[in-house]
Amino acid sequence: MSFTAALRDLNKLNTFVKVAQRRSFTHAAAELRTRPSVVSKRMKELEEELGFRLLNRSTHGLVLTDAGEGLFAHCLQMLAKLD
Repeated sequence: MSFTAALRDLNKLNTFVKVAQRRSFTHAAAELRTRPSVVSKRMKELEEELGFRLLNRSTHGLVLTDAGEGLFAHCLQMLAKLD
């Protein structure tokens, strides 16, 4: 994997963490200083690369799937270790 590809993957994981924390593409996008459509695209790409859904989207908002909850917890542990 190239350095650029690794950074894209980290960017997707960072975006996922923000979405999981905010339960909103719009709020995550504001925090990341980008557009909700960019956040949505990153989440779709991450789900496709992983091969499973991380989020259930509805008119009532976003809910993490069981796999999404697991990945979110893992990401938080990794971030805590980096701090």
